Amino acid sequence: MQNKSIKGMLLSLMCLSAFGSQVSRTNKGFFVKEAGLRHKVESGMVDKNLRSLSPAQITYLSDKKLIDVSKCTDGTYVIRPGSNLKGGGPIAGWIAYWTVKSLGITTAVASVAVAAPVAIVAAPAAALGIESASVAAGAAFLAMPFLP
Repeated sequence: MQNKSIKGMLLSLMCLSAFGSQVSRTNKGFFVKEAGLRHKVESGMVDKNLRSLSPAQITYLSDKKLIDVSKCTDGTYVIRPGSNLKGGGPIAGWIAYWTVKSLGITTAVASVAVAAPVAIVAAPAAALGIESASVAAGAAFLAMPFLP
């Protein structure tokens, strides 16, 4: 059984989509109807999620074009569940790009705004020989008035 699924994965690289194919399931297994001919599909070439579905469910999904059928160069068929994802398009991509970019810029600006006063206080404190420069910097940071 495992060899058939590995064979299916390897052959799927050399398979082309078989448009207009109708998938059906009977007690004897899965079948693909293409150009009026019915072809039996090995169980290893069928996705395991599809193997667990009833014949009525397979027929429904096939009618809705939610099952992808690929025909390999050696004549075998590979059946996988399809997807009807449409994608976001260029506007959604533009929004996602600028959202991520603005979050990154905001984070960089905020980290500089927090770190700069600490560095300004810590450097002279260390130069003056204050042993705990980080304590002096922390106290100076906490004493700073925050902007509303």
